[in-house]
Amino acid sequence: MSLQTEIRTQRAQELIQNTFGADRDLAGEYPLVFDPTFSGSLVGLEHENEVVSACAVLPRDLVLNGWLMRVGLIGSVATHPDHRGQGYAGQLLERAEHVLFHQGAVLSLLWADDAKFYEKKGYVPIGVEIDYKIEMQDAAKLPEALGVRFMQSRDLAEVHALYVRHSHRADRTLAETMALLQGPGITAIVREDEAGAIVSYIVMGRGHDLQGMVHEWGGDTQSVLACVRGLLQCLPEECPGLYLMCPVTSVDMRQTLLDLEIPALEGILGMARIIDMGAMAKIFERFGDARLTVTPEPEGLRLEGPAGSTVLDAQKVLLALMPPQGNRGVVDALETELGLRFDALPLSPFTWGLDSI
Repeated sequence: MSLQTEIRTQRAQELIQNTFGADRDLAGEYPLVFDPTFSGSLVGLEHENEVVSACAVLPRDLVLNGWLMRVGLIGSVATHPDHRGQGYAGQLLERAEHVLFHQGAVLSLLWADDAKFYEKKGYVPIGVEIDYKIEMQDAAKLPEALGVRFMQSRDLAEVHALYVRHSHRADRTLAETMALLQGPGITAIVREDEAGAIVSYIVMGRGHDLQGMVHEWGGDTQSVLACVRGLLQCLPEECPGLYLMCPVTSVDMRQTLLDLEIPALEGILGMARIIDMGAMAKIFERFGDARLTVTPEPEGLRLEGPAGSTVLDAQKVLLALMPPQGNRGVVDALETELGLRFDALPLSPFTWGLDSI
């Protein structure tokens, strides 16, 4: 890295730090983008030698039941107060997407504070996240918290081994998991079996974010819920409880919580925009009928089948492949229009809380 690049990166980091709070340990919260040993980086937009807008970017391979899809995460978007309302944030997004495109990402993914701003830039809600509200009085419904204790540094390798069992997740290395779990504001619980092996874990909180939310867990359902009970027992009596984040693909956990009459709140994974339409065409071909023909066009994709053809714009491509709340409306219409079946759709990409930036 050249001296000039280092200076620009430092200015970008300072802008992000000042925007989100000088008292926050952003480098500790988001080591994958602020620590140069990992693959994330900062993107800045300059005006008259001043960084006026900046954000973090991180290429990630999302695991979808053994298949990998590379996406680009965008986060910590900040514009200097003196330069807001001048279009710099939109230009920054374009630059960040350009960086991620050259890192192999097929789409950019972010978590928006201002959804309307990103909608104007072509972003649409995608995917599913289910959050369960577990109140203090629900603790008695959960398995006994036997063998439950707070996580220690010696547990990290076993915890990572549990993490990679998830069929839908971000593809993380052990070093990445270790760095993330040692961030500020994290409460982590594990459960040991009689032999001392770690059989489950849960993670709540991350810096100023995700407090009161169990945003990552691993292990069998009963052991995970034993950890949740142990955590509830550690919370102050006046605390109303906590939320547990769950992917739609975790069928056993969802059924168990349904049986326990724990209420569910269904939301979206995030907001996304396609940055490589050619790659999206290949995804359609992979998960579509063998008789399907897909051709990239300037405005989207042309799909042809035995019964006809249609052109999907970029937003409808995402609504077909990974719609919000798993809604198959666009896919059902395609099946009728083309005379094909898309039994493998929609896809269910998922990132756990530690993977957000």
